[in-house]
Amino acid sequence: MSVMILSIGGFGATISQLVQKKVSNLNDTEIKFVFSDTDAKALDNIMTDEKCKIKLSKKSKVIPSNFFDGVKEIFIVAALGRSTGRKFFVSTVQSAVDAGIPKVNVVAIIPFFFEGEKKNLRAFNELDNIVHMGINHLELFNNEKFLENTAYEEDFMERMRTINELITDKIKDLVIKAVNIHHSV
Repeated sequence: MSVMILSIGGFGATISQLVQKKVSNLNDTEIKFVFSDTDAKALDNIMTDEKCKIKLSKKSKVIPSNFFDGVKEIFIVAALGRSTGRKFFVSTVQSAVDAGIPKVNVVAIIPFFFEGEKKNLRAFNELDNIVHMGINHLELFNNEKFLENTAYEEDFMERMRTINELITDKIKDLVIKAVNIHHSV
């Protein structure tokens, strides 16, 4: 395995599962999807191999470095407006950097304005905490900007599906590019 997609929390898992479906034709030895959450029931509902799930704990926010053995590139996917995604974001990024993964990519989803100014401020504070960690790429998805660019004649749920699709397609493209680069080396 050379590429890992590590999702944090429920919305990170939702997006990662959508990406997983879109890249299912890739060799599974090239890419590993890992789902992490504080909610054991939520993890049980994810349709994937049990070895690819991490139950996060409030006692220890650090993922052991041996978990990242063989990983040449990682994509950490988190929605920063959600509780788990935000709370474990910085420590997960730090764990990946400390493990010596050559290429650490972060995919962060910023909350909608209607979710509250407090959530938005916390999201940007968490981003400030990772800027000097030595990550290679930061991909920001601002839900509010996506919402502004979706068709207003669609109902709200359809607009949310459109936003999820846009985010999923962008991550899929990044992952395919990474797999192709590692495959050709």
